[in-house]
Amino acid sequence: MNIWQSFRGGGGEPKARASDRQRGVLTLCIVLLASSLLTGWVLLPGWMVVACASVTVVFGAALVAAERRHSLVDRLFGVRVRVPGWVWLSVVTGGALTLGLAEWGVLTGRTLAWVGLIAIAAAVTLSTLAPLVGVMRMSVSAPLWLVAVGVGAAASFALVVRTTGTVSSALFLTAFVVFFTYLWFVVPLAVYRQSVDRAVTVAPESLPTMSVVVPAYNEAGYVGRCIDRILAADYPAERLDVLVVDDGSTDDTLVEATARVGPRVAVYSKPNGGKHAALNDGLDRTTGDVVVVVDADSFVDAGAFRAVAASFASGERIGAVASDVRVVNRKNGISRLQTLEYVLGINTFRRAFDFFGAVPVVPGCLGAFRREALRDAGGYDGDTLTEDFDVTIKVLKAGWTVRHTAARVWTEAPYSLRDLYRQRLRWNRGNVEVLWKHRDVLLDDDARFLHRLVFPFRLGSMLLAPVVAVAVVVAVAVSLVQGDVASVAGMLAYFTIVGVLLATLAVRMEGESVRLVPYSVPLIVLFPLFQAVVIAVSIASALLSTDRSWANVQRMAQDPAVERH
Repeated sequence: MNIWQSFRGGGGEPKARASDRQRGVLTLCIVLLASSLLTGWVLLPGWMVVACASVTVVFGAALVAAERRHSLVDRLFGVRVRVPGWVWLSVVTGGALTLGLAEWGVLTGRTLAWVGLIAIAAAVTLSTLAPLVGVMRMSVSAPLWLVAVGVGAAASFALVVRTTGTVSSALFLTAFVVFFTYLWFVVPLAVYRQSVDRAVTVAPESLPTMSVVVPAYNEAGYVGRCIDRILAADYPAERLDVLVVDDGSTDDTLVEATARVGPRVAVYSKPNGGKHAALNDGLDRTTGDVVVVVDADSFVDAGAFRAVAASFASGERIGAVASDVRVVNRKNGISRLQTLEYVLGINTFRRAFDFFGAVPVVPGCLGAFRREALRDAGGYDGDTLTEDFDVTIKVLKAGWTVRHTAARVWTEAPYSLRDLYRQRLRWNRGNVEVLWKHRDVLLDDDARFLHRLVFPFRLGSMLLAPVVAVAVVVAVAVSLVQGDVASVAGMLAYFTIVGVLLATLAVRMEGESVRLVPYSVPLIVLFPLFQAVVIAVSIASALLSTDRSWANVQRMAQDPAVERH
């Protein structure tokens, strides 16, 4: 028995009915949010909890007002709200000034009135003058938002240092704000999307034709399994065909794929030119209404393609759908940590962005596109290391929406720290390249949520999160040197308690094993430090190197040291 047959997993469908599962998830979400407030109030200074709650509320309000066509209020309550940009900028400015006055102890009715007037005047002035001087085309754009947030963050940091007299308190506040925003903004949206059943039943005769493209480079031991699982999927055989593109492999990939050639499987070989070239070669040969991309080292669940068809049937402007990615090789602590990361981070964020129809990455292990959307995007480019991120952004810029789907795919995660580092180095360098390539989004309000949500979040996760991780380590060291053990213990206890509750909610929502929950502590406390190092090296690599070769990560099925029984 090989390693794939021995895998029994923890991610199967839960035994409880869907409605029971949804109620359980909603209950856990309420418990998580309430516990985050209560434990924060007990373990942390009260002003810190109030400050973080205020930031989250203002952030949510800004997104409500910024969306001119489909606001959060409209989606939740069916009420159309169109608020000019200067209103939400006033809220941000006024909130920051109010918090400052409160900390200085001079907040009165009179000063609060002046705060309102100053905030409105400043916002109206900025939104009026910006287009006149050619800064941007719209009233209030992401650059102004980023500047406002940056100035507000710097002022708040200085205010906390002045009030408390310690830099460590300000650093702790920074970490708490980032964590709190994820907890109170991303998680509720993800739970909401998971709880809303958007499945559309598609009659067998109405199912779209699908062409599955499998790019492969040195995937011996994997590509055969990938093809077999695609052919075994629950989808009409006459509506599904497979095209394997061997990108000049030097092992037995071509032999393994060719052995499966038949009425529904075609295999093509080309000189090595990179993954994007293999994908484009396959796209040129497809005929299906929907183009599905599956990595050769991944395999799909039986119902994946029906789930993809149901997602596309739920909206005419859905240009692509992202899959539900799960880790198959849970052999050691490194791979199990990534299993929880996929559940707690990657899939949770995709569910949250699905609310806005702006999922930023359609993963290469299983991603589906309308043929028309891929045509509008111009196919895959070879100027970045993360072609899946790049093509998704191009689809969104072309005016299509991108959703998350229940279509499940299993993929192998690196099982050594060395390989994990190499994989994340490639991912993060590719992210830097894509963000730079599409930087025009920040000045284009027509890009909608790319402009207001996706890029600010990506920039924050790449630039702010690592800084926060390092800042927390510095804050801990400074606090311990100063003898403030209570603050350190309170912060660590808070992140541990809330992190465990958060992981419990995530594994429940995804139907995963509770054995993953203990890994939430290193994932929240230690993994950001690893990411900080990787991102720093990635940025330097993007600036200094032009190498964009395929990733070289050791695979379990190709590693003679891995026992297969």
